[in-house]
Amino acid sequence: MSWSLQLAETLPELVLSVGAIVLMLIAAWGKQSAARAVSWVSVAVLIGAEIALLGPASSGGVAFDGLYRADAFAGFAKTLIFAAAAVSILIAPRFFARTSGDDLKPEYPVLILLSAAGMGMMVSAGDLLTLYVGLELQSLAAYVLASFMRRDARSAEAGLKYFVLGALASGILLYGISLVYGFTGSTQFDSIASAYGALNGARSYGMLFGLVFVFAGLAFKISAVPFHMWTPDVYEGAPTPVTTFFASAPKVAAIALLTRVAVSAMGPALHDWRQIVIFASLASIVLGAVAAIGQTNIKRLLAYSSINNVGFALVGLAAGGSEGVASVLFYMTIYIVMTLGSFLIVLQMRDADGPACPGCRARGRALRWRWRSSCSVSPAFRRCLGSTPSWQCSWPPSTPGSPGSPRSLRSGPSWAHIITCASSRSCTSTRPGPSSNAIPIRSKAA
Repeated sequence: MSWSLQLAETLPELVLSVGAIVLMLIAAWGKQSAARAVSWVSVAVLIGAEIALLGPASSGGVAFDGLYRADAFAGFAKTLIFAAAAVSILIAPRFFARTSGDDLKPEYPVLILLSAAGMGMMVSAGDLLTLYVGLELQSLAAYVLASFMRRDARSAEAGLKYFVLGALASGILLYGISLVYGFTGSTQFDSIASAYGALNGARSYGMLFGLVFVFAGLAFKISAVPFHMWTPDVYEGAPTPVTTFFASAPKVAAIALLTRVAVSAMGPALHDWRQIVIFASLASIVLGAVAAIGQTNIKRLLAYSSINNVGFALVGLAAGGSEGVASVLFYMTIYIVMTLGSFLIVLQMRDADGPACPGCRARGRALRWRWRSSCSVSPAFRRCLGSTPSWQCSWPPSTPGSPGSPRSLRSGPSWAHIITCASSRSCTSTRPGPSSNAIPIRSKAA
């Protein structure tokens, strides 16, 4: 394959990287006055990366000797990632203008562009080394974004927690990668799949432990239980536009990366990693639904909502096969739209005195929350954030072994299906009333 075609397949990442470097120079020379201009140009760069997906970048196949894969799966995931990144940039100027202490810095959109470039590498990875480089590029930019408001103690705390726990997760992932490489002799996904397939039912504990550590490291990136502990604190402390970004684009990238690793690299070990995915899925669904009940901070509540939704997305991955992968992408598409819409509503929230309420913490009569608020962020977004789509909780399924179940449901509902349905309906059983679909906010005049 010619170098020109290989570069064409990586054109979205090239556009983002070159754009980020140029805008970084503009930010260095223009300083604070260039913040809005850099933001708008960054959105244009993301649109250009979206347009670049129309060519070989989404259908070119394998590039750079298997290190990079440009296929429809990666193209679809990148479309969601770039769109979410653009929204996160557009909503930032108004937020920082209304927040005292820290103004919008021109480095903010540059960091998002670099993070988006890393996420593009993640979803197109065909090798464990490409996976790790893309993941670290995304993570390093995210650590800075979490602590972007330097005068805010909560933002600094969020950045520090994210960095420490992220470094731990990266170490776990890297240890798993080293085990997989040591026992399979390759870092390429195709060669790893061949090595797992060559076992023919035999047990290699080295390869099994490598699989477990790789999945544990990736579970941290998607906030799956039991590697979810950083999510509520980081979501609460980070600036709201940054939280919007964390809850959308990196989540899609990490889910897509986990799906590619599970299906492409470790597909023959389906029965080994399926147990891990089913446990993480059900634990995330239950904990995300139950822990959200007592939250008094809307951003922490939405953090648990994201944990809950990751659990539902993992149900499709547990099914395996092309139908399961398709269900994961479909679910993440709906999740992106609902999450961005919900955080746009959070940005519009005000306290009783009128100023913006970035922390959105309940304070007396100014902002009152009930347990049912986890499902009433807004009427339009309730069912997708508080419950699973109807095709996952309808019985009988439309086809045997549907993508929404971790195994064939020919004979009846499984225990996993029952837990999934029960958790998805826990938030929709609110008491009827005129205020059940609205966030009760009372002003002093009232």
